[in-house]
Amino acid sequence: MDNLDASTRITDLAGLQAEDKKTPPQPPAEPQPTDVVAQSDAALTELATFFRSLPRDDRLATSLAAGFFLLMAMPWASTERDGATIGFFTSAWASGLFAAGVLVLIYYRRVSHAAGKQAAILRFTQLFCACAAASGCLLFVRTTSAVTFLRVGHQGYLAPHASTEWGAYAATLNALLLVAASATAIVKARRAA
Repeated sequence: MDNLDASTRITDLAGLQAEDKKTPPQPPAEPQPTDVVAQSDAALTELATFFRSLPRDDRLATSLAAGFFLLMAMPWASTERDGATIGFFTSAWASGLFAAGVLVLIYYRRVSHAAGKQAAILRFTQLFCACAAASGCLLFVRTTSAVTFLRVGHQGYLAPHASTEWGAYAATLNALLLVAASATAIVKARRAA
């Protein structure tokens, strides 16, 4: 029995000595600092190259869809009750999502090199998104002057006698031009085919 204990102790001692001879674990290497400015310049250059590679109608539609996001931050309505001017409406976000859909469809159509039937489907879907954005804006402009339930953030309140501000009209015009640019792209594609 003592022999067994002695051999176990020797084995344990040999294992401990082997562990001592191992090099201690090295701390993980520090990540190399990245040059954020160089990366952002490269991304902007790539984006500008992509934008220049688009046909004229798609460039116009892309500009209008991107401009729609800026117009969402402008004042869309004001209330006579407290004189508040309100922008970033929750109801405008639906139109904004459709404008984002136009951007995604243009990008996908260009990157995937869609042709034929797939390109036609993507163009018609782009036109649908543009029409939905314009419809949302027109509906907002039409219904704002009535007693409206405005939802701002997580709070909603009745806004009697709300009046439409210039941001809503500018966004509506922008969305209608987006429809025209998307429709023109379809017409030109059909003539080319």
